[in-house]
Amino acid sequence: MKLSVTGAAGRLGLRLTRRLAREHEIVAFDRADPPESLPENVRYVQGDLRDADKVRQAASGAEAVIHLGAIPGPMYHIPQSETFSINVQGTYHVLEAAARAGARIVVMASSLCAIGFPTSLQDHGLSYLPVDEEHPCRPRHAYDLSKLVNEQTAEMFSRLAGITTVCLRFPALVDVRNSTSFSFEVYEDPPRLILGDYLDFQDAISVVEVAFNRRDLKHEVLFITARTSGTCQATPEYIRRFDPRVEWRGDPPADTTPLINCARLERVLNFTPTITWQQGMAELPRVRSRE
Repeated sequence: MKLSVTGAAGRLGLRLTRRLAREHEIVAFDRADPPESLPENVRYVQGDLRDADKVRQAASGAEAVIHLGAIPGPMYHIPQSETFSINVQGTYHVLEAAARAGARIVVMASSLCAIGFPTSLQDHGLSYLPVDEEHPCRPRHAYDLSKLVNEQTAEMFSRLAGITTVCLRFPALVDVRNSTSFSFEVYEDPPRLILGDYLDFQDAISVVEVAFNRRDLKHEVLFITARTSGTCQATPEYIRRFDPRVEWRGDPPADTTPLINCARLERVLNFTPTITWQQGMAELPRVRSRE
């Protein structure tokens, strides 16, 4: 299959491109210089997502498009207007190019931030937990807003052009086996990531592979996170610390229950992440006890 991958030089994009190149012909697109040692069956197109002609060139002939290119978060050294411009205009160009190319599906990296990511246990803006796809979206930054707008743009192209669109609301992506910083973040109090959200890169790659091989979907927005909370604090105790207190919906949480409900992901894609920080960093408690 011929695939087009945007953001192909990024942390997830490069890993994904190398994985997919084992079985597919890839056109990789990014504004960064080409990475070293790309597989032979990867053609690299360097350009800005705001350049519609370049984006169309990269998508030409693609059967599926994987759109990871974006300013990857609220980066305070980048003006919010620029973040919004790159992310929103770029996504429109990608979807338009995919439709013109006759691609059957676009799998997009959306973000948990589309709901408006909590900044603290006191300034969380949450209506209930665990968060699911029905939770109200209240963006706090141009990045948050861009991801929400991109999901709506994808729905429009799906509805009007007949192209399948799958928007994956990714959490923080980490390599739990090799990330020194993450190995300590799980012990922070309160956690840097208030919702304890994380996903190993290997699970992120796997869910994209599952998604672009589906032929029976129209438009989907799906949360995904690891199947354990990214904090060593027991979930029942942790959720009681939210001020104001937040309603917990569903069965009472176990100690490692995540604060994001991925039931729709499991139902729609029949996919469940397999890698947890507990598995990947089994030596952590022993290391911590020596401090």
